Amino acid sequence: MASGWFHGHLRAFARPRPPPLAGVLDFGAMTISDEKYVAVTTFRKNGSGVSTPTWIVSLDDGRVGFWTSSASGKYKRLQNNPRVTVQPSDNRGRVKADTTPVDGTAQLAQAGPEFDAIQTKVRSKYGVMVHITKFFNTVGHLGKGPFPYGDTGIVITLAAPAPAPEPETASSPETASSPE
Repeated sequence: MASGWFHGHLRAFARPRPPPLAGVLDFGAMTISDEKYVAVTTFRKNGSGVSTPTWIVSLDDGRVGFWTSSASGKYKRLQNNPRVTVQPSDNRGRVKADTTPVDGTAQLAQAGPEFDAIQTKVRSKYGVMVHITKFFNTVGHLGKGPFPYGDTGIVITLAAPAPAPEPETASSPETASSPE
């Protein structure tokens, strides 16, 4: 069980976490952009949702971003409806327990500083996985025509979470019956 011991002691040397950015939602000790994968739900014209696991990076002003292909269904759905929900998940898109989806608005970026920031941050955060997934993307689309890889950045502005409902008290002055 050396790996458990090693990883347990490795935490002592970890850098302190910066406070979450305003607008980047805090899921326990992590922000949504700290997650490795998130389930991003986009919506068809008929309103039904399609959830897809994606990588996620933080951007300026508390926004988050990821990349996709301009030939993907996700891209086409976002062209028609910018509404999304984002929720921490595993690499298969199974959402993590005790998390709730967060609403957001997506904006497509195919050039410019936002696109460049997403490209740079995804490559930095995911490293060699970018090259591996690009290889499998190419192999999976052989004979099917061009399918661009990561040519569109998606910038998501997350909505503020709804305030938690106030707990009701057993009796309040307005509802308590008065003795007679």
